[in-house]
Amino acid sequence: MKLRALRLWNTRRFDGRGVAIENIGNGVSVLSAPNESGKSTALDAMETALFTKHDSRAAPVKSLSPHSGGSPLIELDIETRDGLFRIRKRFLRQSTASVTDLATSRIVAQGADAENWIEREIRDGMHGPTGLLWVKQGITAFDTSGKKEMEEERKTRETIVTSVTGEVETLTGGRRMTRVLAEVKGALDAQIVQSGRAKTGSPYDQAEKEVASLTEETAALEAKLNLLRDELLSRARLRETLDKLTDPEAIRARIEAARTAGDALTAAQSHARTLEDAQKTEQLARTKLDAAQGRLGSFRTALSDAAKAAKDLAEVKTRLEAANTRNAEATKAQDSASRALATLAAARTDAENAHKQAIRVALSAQHRDRHRTALENLSRADAARIRFETAAAKAKTIPVDADTLARLRTLSSDLDRQREQVASGAARIRMDYAPDAVAKIFHDDEPLADGRDTPLTGPVTLNIAGYGELTITPGRSDTDARNPNATAKTLADALAKTGADDLAAAETLLREKTTAIDAARDAQAELRALAPDGIDALRQEVTRLASLIPDDTGDHPDPETTEAAMTAAREAFDAGEAKLEQARAALKSASETLWHLKSEARTLSERLTTLDHDLGPQDQRADTLAELEKTVTDLTRAHMEAAQAVQRLSASAPDLAAVTAAANRTKAVMENAELKIQQTRTELAKLDGSIASRADEGLEETHFETKGRLQAAQTHLAHIEHEIAVLKRLHAALEKARANAAERYLAPVITELAPLLSMLLGDAEIRFDETTLLPTTVERGPVTEDISILSGGMREQLAILTRLAFARLLARDGRHVPVILDDPLVFTDDARIAAMFDVLHRTAQDLQIVVLTCHETVFRQLGATDLTFTDWTPKDQP
Repeated sequence: MKLRALRLWNTRRFDGRGVAIENIGNGVSVLSAPNESGKSTALDAMETALFTKHDSRAAPVKSLSPHSGGSPLIELDIETRDGLFRIRKRFLRQSTASVTDLATSRIVAQGADAENWIEREIRDGMHGPTGLLWVKQGITAFDTSGKKEMEEERKTRETIVTSVTGEVETLTGGRRMTRVLAEVKGALDAQIVQSGRAKTGSPYDQAEKEVASLTEETAALEAKLNLLRDELLSRARLRETLDKLTDPEAIRARIEAARTAGDALTAAQSHARTLEDAQKTEQLARTKLDAAQGRLGSFRTALSDAAKAAKDLAEVKTRLEAANTRNAEATKAQDSASRALATLAAARTDAENAHKQAIRVALSAQHRDRHRTALENLSRADAARIRFETAAAKAKTIPVDADTLARLRTLSSDLDRQREQVASGAARIRMDYAPDAVAKIFHDDEPLADGRDTPLTGPVTLNIAGYGELTITPGRSDTDARNPNATAKTLADALAKTGADDLAAAETLLREKTTAIDAARDAQAELRALAPDGIDALRQEVTRLASLIPDDTGDHPDPETTEAAMTAAREAFDAGEAKLEQARAALKSASETLWHLKSEARTLSERLTTLDHDLGPQDQRADTLAELEKTVTDLTRAHMEAAQAVQRLSASAPDLAAVTAAANRTKAVMENAELKIQQTRTELAKLDGSIASRADEGLEETHFETKGRLQAAQTHLAHIEHEIAVLKRLHAALEKARANAAERYLAPVITELAPLLSMLLGDAEIRFDETTLLPTTVERGPVTEDISILSGGMREQLAILTRLAFARLLARDGRHVPVILDDPLVFTDDARIAAMFDVLHRTAQDLQIVVLTCHETVFRQLGATDLTFTDWTPKDQP
């Protein structure tokens, strides 16, 4: 039998997974893998699969189960004289066994039949070669198995030898030797049985029983004497122990040790609290540092954002200037009207100036300027209020907002897409007029275009001049499901709610609403700036200021007169300004662009204002940044100092657990001492009572008498044993004379071993025990050495050589069995290991040798075929 593959699933360390060793060839193969990788598991699994039945619950089978439980599965591909077969066994739960012919994929045996096939084809009645040819990890000699296994291996070796050399011939030393052997054997059989024990009822048996009885009696008396002696010794030891425990000096030492340990514990606990406080200080410093770093980062970000906002604002202002330029160009269209208005504007300005002059003259020097400013603010506030109310009212009347417009755009897009889909799938009509055609065919009062397709999305009526009307009703198609009429109605209803005729009008309305909202917002902001307390409060302020201006009796124009003149000038100016409205409408587009730029500039300005407010005055920012950086630096230094303090305290901190344990130990010593004193006194009281009760039994006299009787019985037994020993020696001598003729019994093994031994030790020879068939001595020249006194490395090498010799015997008899060595040669030096590698290669010419090792570097010099573990999942696993 030769091994070709081994596969394991759910076996020991391979819990819930599988591995395989594939493509095992002839000669020497080596599997190098680290410790705990599963090499020994593979060898145990192979042994179990071949030599243990699948339904067994024996310890070797249970040992293959993984920690999580389950059923180990083992597959072996083997080659026999009949071909290539696969042995598959599942153990424990749902145990199965099968043998498959791999050449035909036919299952040749299952269950008990599979076990019989393995017994017949593999084991061959040898009970397995595991101890003989398979060396497990850590086993290098021949006698490390159990008694039962050793006997089975001896039988195996004997079977191998006899199967090769034939049965041992019956040896005779003549009739006289036979008669003498029979008489010696008869005398021995009268006294002992085959095992060497005394025969029941024989003088030897009676003498043994008498000695045993007296020995038992003597032992009982000695036990009582020993017990008495032990009690006396125990009492002495207990008294000594009690004296030591109650010694005042020992008591003071225990108290002092407890006090010292308590002081150390107090100091350690104090140090631990100090360390905890330092750790809290370090954590607080870290928190402050993180906060300061955050403020510094935020300030730097704000500086960067402010610079960017200023840059963006400058760019917008540049674009605003360009927009102003474009607006000015658009204004040229109204220059003629503006020039006409200029005269009126100048007249109005003169009138207003004259009126202001009159007012200034009328007011006192103290209130004149304030009154004029209040009047101007009031005028502008009225104008801003009017603009706000007008714009707000306009925005309120426009029902369009961004969400509404988005929905309208979605509906319009859906409608266009649906119309395109309907048009692409609808029936079409085409009219190609003759060159001399006079009349036209009309559709919806419009003539049909010449040579152009017109889609029919519904019933169509055509007016044919001179003939009448032709109605075409297209049939239903798959495009009807996409009829845009519902979408068109939804869009029309939505537009109707906005008051717009179409989407463009709705967009215009939204822009107008947005413009109105922005105008209202601007006007409201201006109104709040001019009259923060309201227009009525501003009017009251104007009135109040006017009341504070004393009358001027000088020769100045009457304010009422100048006001009337100013009013007339303004009316004339307003009339001229009305003429400019048409021209101003032309500026609307340019104004909108200008407004958007102003809005963007305003947003940037507000952003810059916010950043400026956050950053503070420009001239103080550098100082602020420096101060923040200094704060971070100071806090960093403070945190480092706190961390260093923690490190110092941690480095010098005593082991609190050890100190606590020492304190607890000294306390326990004191408590145990007190308890021991109490227990010792109790035990002493018991021993005193027991010793007193045994004092009058006379044990020593009785023991002396019984011991004399025992000596006499032992003398008689020794005489019988001497006689038996003489008979055994005589029998052994006679048998040895006969055994000398059976030296050729071990000749085949020695023949196979000799060339292997010479490769390792030169001219050395090995002697075998004819009973165990194992090596007993090694002869190297004139020196004979017992196997047991050789070094571990030498015993290891001889064990492997002997196994190889037996394997070669099996191979020569046509029964190939692989030699498997698990972590061999661990005690072999470098020189010998090279020689052993040569031996393995020589024997591998007609053997299959598999080496399992964790010494990859060393066994790389073996020059063997490399084997590896590969992942494997059975086909019947999920």
